[in-house]
This record gives sequence, structure tokens and C-alpha cells, in this order.
Amino acid sequence: MKKIFSVLMIFLLVLSGCGNSSSVSMGGSSSVHPLANVFIEDYKAEYPGSSLTYDGPGSSKGVEGVKNEIYDFGFLSRNVKDNEKTDGMTVETIALDGIVIIIQEDSLISDLTKDQIKGIYTGKITNWKQVGGKDKIISVVSRDSASGTRSAFDELLDLKEEGVTNSALLYDSNGAVTQAVSQNDAAIGYISFETYERNKGIVKGLKVDGVEPSVQNVQNGTYNLFRPFVMVYKEDNLSEKNKNFLIWFEENIDRLVLESGFTPAGEDNE
Repeated sequence: MKKIFSVLMIFLLVLSGCGNSSSVSMGGSSSVHPLANVFIEDYKAEYPGSSLTYDGPGSSKGVEGVKNEIYDFGFLSRNVKDNEKTDGMTVETIALDGIVIIIQEDSLISDLTKDQIKGIYTGKITNWKQVGGKDKIISVVSRDSASGTRSAFDELLDLKEEGVTNSALLYDSNGAVTQAVSQNDAAIGYISFETYERNKGIVKGLKVDGVEPSVQNVQNGTYNLFRPFVMVYKEDNLSEKNKNFLIWFEENIDRLVLESGFTPAGEDNE
């Protein structure tokens, strides 16, 4: 009888432990991944029994994952397209992130206009000497079509109609773009602010229309190459534990965004 009682107590303790845990499945933009790591770590510190995961296959996969019930929460580094929205989906802007135009660290170029950047990416400007640099053919580095950074970049520079030059080299992450540009003195690329902050000295971030790429300049509106970080979810698909995580997330996200070097979204959430 004592043995049965002991087994029963152990079983109840296990159930009790499980009750305090939370399993949260998240995924989407690779640009959001560093921020996701911060709030995952913070949540686990407060709730040690929690299980949270984040996959970074791209913004499009984030919203698809929520629609197909693969993820509880999807994250995008661009706005949600109308054809991606579905009944019952909640869309919240959680942060703003600048896009930095990068070249090799020892390049003579320090400033480009938006029109010059557009000209380079559409293939109308093909040599660095056309914008004050050396006589070298420009190697255009871009992101692949699943990237939220790419979608935001195309929109901000009005590239949708003309499209990026067919000669562009396409990569699937901010890290891969950084590496490609750092190894090619004729290359130009674009990455998130967070990635740039970790790679200063490896690549150079250009001024755009005379304005330095910085969080402060995104906040004051003078640096206008920035995009939203967006969270999507379907509340009807969330468990009670996931809803508890959502409450914690919304109470803490502005603090974590600031601590991570991004810009809080403010009150203009969708």
C-alpha cells in the first residue's frame, strides 16, 4: 500500500511540474531570430520549466506556419500581405528595425542617395566610379524571395516594378550577406541593424541621403530605410499556456526590444 501511495505521489508531482511549464512553437524571419532568442531566454529565466522554440526559415514561412498550425506564433520582418491574411489572424507590430546598406570596410564610399541605391539594384548603375568610387564593376548582393528583409527593401526603394538586376547574388540570411560583402571589395548588400551592430569593423554601413544608420535616427524619422517586425497568431488555436505566454510577451516586449537595440513599435500596432 505504501508503495502504491509513493508512486501516486510521484505521478502527481510530475503532473504538477508539467502544469507550470509552457510549450511555445515560434518561427519565421531570420532577422527576428536574435530578438526571439532574447525573449525566450528572459521567459525561461522567469519560468524555468518552459519549452520555447524558434525556427528562422523566413517571413513567408512564419505566416504560413501559423495558418497551417505549425507555429503558435509567426514572426515577419515586413508587413503581412493581404493575400496572407486569414480569418481569425491577429497581426501585431512589435518593433521597428532599420536596414543598413553595407560595403567592404576599406571602401572609399561613405554615402549614397536612395536613387543611387535603386539604380545599383536595378542594374542602371553598374560601376562604382558612377557614384564616386573606384573603377570597378559593382557586385550586387541581395536576399532571396522568402526574406522579409528583401520584401521590405524592395518596397522601401520601390523596386517591385523594375525588379532587382538578374546579376544579383542571392543569399538566405543576414549573416551570409555580411560574409559575402566582407570578402568582396566590389560588393554592396543590405542587412538588419542588429546584424550590422555585431559586424561593425567587418563591413561598413553607409549613410543614406546623408543620414547615419542608427536606432536614434529611425526613432526621429530622419533615417527612412526601416521595416516592421510583426507577430501573427490565431487566438483560437492557442492553448491556455500559450495565452499565458502571450500576456507575458505583451507586458515585456517593449523593454526587451530596447534592450536588444531595436526600436519599440509604439502605439501604431495593427
